[in-house]
Amino acid sequence: MGKPGGTYIVFGFGLSHGMSWADRLTAFGVWMDGRMVVVRRWWCGGVGWCTDKDDMNRYLFYFERYFNHGQSLKIADKQRLSTMDKMKSLVKEGLHFQRVEFLLRATELVLECRRVLKWTYVKAYNFKSKADRTLFEYRQSELEKYTEKLNQLTEG
Repeated sequence: MGKPGGTYIVFGFGLSHGMSWADRLTAFGVWMDGRMVVVRRWWCGGVGWCTDKDDMNRYLFYFERYFNHGQSLKIADKQRLSTMDKMKSLVKEGLHFQRVEFLLRATELVLECRRVLKWTYVKAYNFKSKADRTLFEYRQSELEKYTEKLNQLTEG
């Protein structure tokens, strides 16, 4: 959309409720005299526009952890497939299926824990009270610790 004086506002995508976190991190820019000038505000999830650097850093902190747990979830899903292969080989060696079934249940539990952990960062980001957020983050770290321990047991 053109404006007098050659200034154009450029939107990389439409604003919609279905935008991913990564889309929301994209800064809007303004074209002035053929150069891109970055507007110092970012779309920060459900809270609207972030203009403060601390707001953006807080958003990035939670987004990074959300993203990392998403990646861990993909790895755990691949691990589930290898566990199923391991179970098949153990059954072929003569073990009864019920004696190796726990491997699949444990791997699926790791998947569920990782899925929950991923979304806890969205919840933690939206806490307003420091006391509530501190207690929540403590419980979150406990879940993360036990998830990692269970993951190590299922890998071995």
